[in-house]
Amino acid sequence: MRLAAAAFLTLALAPIAISQLTFSAGGLAEIEGTRVVFQSAVSPADFWEGLHKAEASSGTTYMKGSDAVRFFPDPLLIRIFAVQSTASSKKKISEEFMKGLHFEAQWKRGVNLRPVKQLALAAQSERHVSGQGDVWVYDLKLDESEVPLDDHLIVDVLAADSKRILRMSFSLHENELKSR
Repeated sequence: MRLAAAAFLTLALAPIAISQLTFSAGGLAEIEGTRVVFQSAVSPADFWEGLHKAEASSGTTYMKGSDAVRFFPDPLLIRIFAVQSTASSKKKISEEFMKGLHFEAQWKRGVNLRPVKQLALAAQSERHVSGQGDVWVYDLKLDESEVPLDDHLIVDVLAADSKRILRMSFSLHENELKSR
């Protein structure tokens, strides 16, 4: 009896690992002699909740509950945060430079790239000052239907002169969340 109780308590108190799929990207760029960290968030957020990967001999299937999911949502909204850390430099990046940033996007399957059919800069913020440093926010809207979940999204961050500052590669990956 004691052995069974000890085994139960060990299992009951052990951390539980939950695998969750996320679709995100980020990177570090040098702009005007200072470092800028780019991070992203992709929505609609409820699309990613409960999405998981099921491996079978026939290949990978993405599931949400008992339903198979084959495609990304349309539209796909991407919020990109550009953060200039106050720790990296005392020099401020010019507002003009940051307002001149624009974006190009392509879908990638294997080694083949194809342009996103419709990409729009839906919103762009002014400089915000936070405890982390200066922050700019860019909202991108991608309109394209029936893009398979196995595809990767490549987003180039370009200066006003179209020089590439950063290439971000979005792909579905598993994050293990531990509870308890």
